[in-house]
Amino acid sequence: MRRGVEVVDKHKILQVVEDGNVAELLKFDLAPIINDFYFNSYQFKVFSLGKTLLYVACERGHLEIVKLLLTVPNVDVNLGSKVLYKQKKYEYDKLPNSHIIVFKDIINIIAPKFLENVLLNEEFIRSLNNSESEILQLLIDKLIYNPEITFTTIKQKLFVLFILDKVSNEMSKFQNELLESIISMIDMKSVLNIVYTITNYQNRDSDNNNSYLNQIKEYCLDFVAFYSNTPEYDQYFENNDRAIPYFKTLVKRRSYPKINVNMNSVEPLKVSKHPGIVKLIHYEENDNNVQLFLELMKSFKDETNSFNDFGGQGYGQIFQIMFIALKIAQTLEFLHSEKIYHHDLKPSNILYSTITINGIEYVNDVKLTDFSVAKESAKYLTTLTSIYGTAGYMPPEIAEMVTGAEIGNTKVDAFSFGVTLNMLLTNQSIVRTKDSNTQLLKINFVSVEELCKHYPCLTEEQAKLIHTLGSKCVEYNFKSRPEFKEIVNSLLDVVFSLFNSFKTRQ
Repeated sequence: MRRGVEVVDKHKILQVVEDGNVAELLKFDLAPIINDFYFNSYQFKVFSLGKTLLYVACERGHLEIVKLLLTVPNVDVNLGSKVLYKQKKYEYDKLPNSHIIVFKDIINIIAPKFLENVLLNEEFIRSLNNSESEILQLLIDKLIYNPEITFTTIKQKLFVLFILDKVSNEMSKFQNELLESIISMIDMKSVLNIVYTITNYQNRDSDNNNSYLNQIKEYCLDFVAFYSNTPEYDQYFENNDRAIPYFKTLVKRRSYPKINVNMNSVEPLKVSKHPGIVKLIHYEENDNNVQLFLELMKSFKDETNSFNDFGGQGYGQIFQIMFIALKIAQTLEFLHSEKIYHHDLKPSNILYSTITINGIEYVNDVKLTDFSVAKESAKYLTTLTSIYGTAGYMPPEIAEMVTGAEIGNTKVDAFSFGVTLNMLLTNQSIVRTKDSNTQLLKINFVSVEELCKHYPCLTEEQAKLIHTLGSKCVEYNFKSRPEFKEIVNSLLDVVFSLFNSFKTRQ
């Protein structure tokens, strides 16, 4: 006959169940305790804490024990399906100088590193503010009293990871769950706050490697770099002062165009404000140089450029080239109005973005970059004192190194613009010859005939407009070259003419 169960025997019964000893278990009357929960003992393994006998037997895989327990009257099989702690909190379990209550005996069994490195770390406990203390109490309650407790906000989850980074991999499953949960919640609106919070935690505990927080921070920076060309980036990240420390890291993750600018060049922030100038993400001063980190756009190269020919007969190509030329001319007109002169205009210093409509890629936006030799002057005429720019795009007064020659700053850019336009139209360098009579350098812009051959959609009048403009820009005598206001007006005439002729064809 089974003898009655004394309180002291409850722990013996649990030990028997853990060991899977059926013969020994038959000696006890299990009915009074079949639905009890076990906790608070150093004698039993952690997985037995807060669980019924049936739950423990199932977990250990003791099939004969399970069969025996199922025969006990009034056994509740549902209680064994989840952990339910009944431990009461007592005031004397408060941590020193804190309102945090922790049952240390159980924590020592469940998570000894957590107890030692966090809860018994008086300096750390004193450093907690009220909000952090509440989160830590929730974590303790989850471990001891109610595993169903969840952390819902990113702020809570980050702080829990900050705490758990102090205990290595003692709770790795929970840490991984938090990691995945936080990553799933990241968007452009929240990402900077997350990075900023993690950085503060890392500065607060510099001795800790913060492995999980590091993973989230790295993901955040990759996330921002990937979406750096979106409106959300401009809205939430670009103009936020807290983002400045991370710009250099972002540059390494994306291939932003990067240039070095002499300190004597035009002040970079002033240049970057116009929509026709490539956006300045960040710049750093170092000795006599300024390093610029620019928005990511595509670059024209001096070799062959191709444009989708929507409309046929070269219409799509010539229209996009004229659009590019107009955008650059408008930007240079603005710069010149600010007494800023580029002095190194060429295709590779023109950046662009594209848009795809119905499967066809079009040039969407065009911007000017590389002000490494840009000059800022209160005068339109200066005296040549040095050589600058790129060979092939330099005007004669610079290429021929005429010391002391007068240079019209706007006219240097006008010449380079003409050479660049010729390159975009023909994919070839401009032809330079010497006049047989004057022996002066003569620059030959692409002819009307060649334009009509390259772009059959052009009328002779349209080709003449383009040729006349280009030829004026590359005049030997800089005083004969047009200002950019005139260049813009001429290009507008060409663009409107092209548009009207295409509309008529439709």
